[in-house]
This record gives sequence, C-alpha cells and structure tokens, in this order.
Amino acid sequence: MKTRICSLGLLLLLLASCSGIGSAEKSPSQCLEKAYALYIQENYPAMVAMYVANDNKMLGEKETENLISMLPYLAKEEEAKGGLRSVELTNEFISDSGKEAKVDFKKIYGNGDTEMCTQSLAKINGKWYLHVWNN
Repeated sequence: MKTRICSLGLLLLLLASCSGIGSAEKSPSQCLEKAYALYIQENYPAMVAMYVANDNKMLGEKETENLISMLPYLAKEEEAKGGLRSVELTNEFISDSGKEAKVDFKKIYGNGDTEMCTQSLAKINGKWYLHVWNN
C-alpha cells in the first residue's frame, strides 16, 4: 500500500505542472519543507507551483489544474494512516554546480507510521524547484 501511495503521488505530479513561481527558500531542504507544509495545509496551488519537470521545464496550465484537482485524492488515501502530519529532513546533498540537489526525508503520519523518501530538486534562475519524478 505504501508503494502504491508513493507511486500515485508521483504519477499525479507527473501529470501536473507548476506556474513558475518556484521557491525563494535559501536551501533545497527549506524548499521541500515549504512544499509539504503547503500540502498539509491543503494549499495545493501554491504547492504545485514549486514543481518542474525533470528536464527543468515548466509544465502547462492544464496539467497544473489537473494536479491541483487530483491532490485531494492522494491526501484522502493518506488519511488511512492518520494523514501526513510532518516531514523530518535527514540529509541534503547539493551538487558541485549548485544547480541540483537531493534531500532525504521521513514522512510522518498521524498513526505514527513513517516512510523514508528522497526528493530531487533543481535551482532555476536562483529559485529551488522540486522535480516531478525523482531521479
């Protein structure tokens, strides 16, 4: 079930887009924390705006709308675990170029379950964005 929820989340993000707002956060970890805080608050438009495709290109408006409408379904699936309550950062790696990063983190659910994850990010025009697919 855990794999299914992660896969569903990644699939939804693949179908989605961002508006190009990005994150003014100073580090990849801060960007990730902000995105998940927005998700927990159900502020899906702001969260989706923090994502780019793996080729670092913004996705289309229609895809953004699709993701925003699908994220409540992912949140509903996570409710079986008491809902996502927080994330705990465990490691951050920034490439030598300073343009790519990976953040390891733990998702913490309301029922006490945890899940280890890794998120890749890209720095575009001075702003950090989360990749739709982790590589």
